[in-house]
Amino acid sequence: MDMAVVMMGFSALSTVSRVEILRLLAKEAPPEGMKSGDIAKRLGVAQNTLSTQLMMLSHARLVQYQRDGRPSSGRVRPEGPSIERFFP
Repeated sequence: MDMAVVMMGFSALSTVSRVEILRLLAKEAPPEGMKSGDIAKRLGVAQNTLSTQLMMLSHARLVQYQRDGRPSSGRVRPEGPSIERFFP
């Protein structure tokens, strides 16, 4: 395992807001992901703030974040670590 990726993962989880995003995606998102607007509404955050947070989680390889069109969406990476077990 690449230690740089591990460190990015820990860094990405250093804020409550990113942990809340990850928990929402792990527990409630359908397999195809959630639209970023829906995530923002559920968590009460601004859309631009959410986009930045999703991008950081994506760089850490914890979520897949697609911005190739409107609306953007996010989901837990299926090939990533077993995130769901941390959120009973």
